[in-house]
Amino acid sequence: MTAEQHGSERLSQSEAERLREILQSQENTTAGFVAGALAAVIGAVAWAILVVVTELQIGIVAIGIGALVGFAVARFGKGIDKSFGIMAGVLALLGVAFGNVLGVAAFAADGIAEIPNVLFDRLGPGGWVEVLTALQPLDFLFYGFAAYYAFQSAQRRVGMVEARQLLADGSSGGSPLMR
Repeated sequence: MTAEQHGSERLSQSEAERLREILQSQENTTAGFVAGALAAVIGAVAWAILVVVTELQIGIVAIGIGALVGFAVARFGKGIDKSFGIMAGVLALLGVAFGNVLGVAAFAADGIAEIPNVLFDRLGPGGWVEVLTALQPLDFLFYGFAAYYAFQSAQRRVGMVEARQLLADGSSGGSPLMR
């Protein structure tokens, strides 16, 4: 079968329904959430480090955080529903906001060891709000892109080859931890 023929191949209605059942049985909301939250924290810390090193807040990094969170949710959550995309979008927004606050704290701190003091003592909850309300319109654009990329990349996509394999096996055949 040529690539062109393979690309035009379609599943029957019953195959599509069975595939959806198989994919839904592999969804793991908890794993997707934990992986997405971890990716958001890692992205936030990386962004804060970049802010300290460059002395610039590079907004495009927010898009990278969104893509990272979306990838993590898709990889570990294996979700096919939009709820996984929404979860990833919210986690990405939280990660970007935390990265913004962490960047300000890291920049204000005299050293790495002082960052927690700046976060909790000098900034406090009111300071976090102050940092976030000082955002510029362009920041919101990048935040929106972060949520968009997280949403778009969080949902599992299955190609025809994988679909046929799943239908033949009845499952992914992978580790139960990754299902």
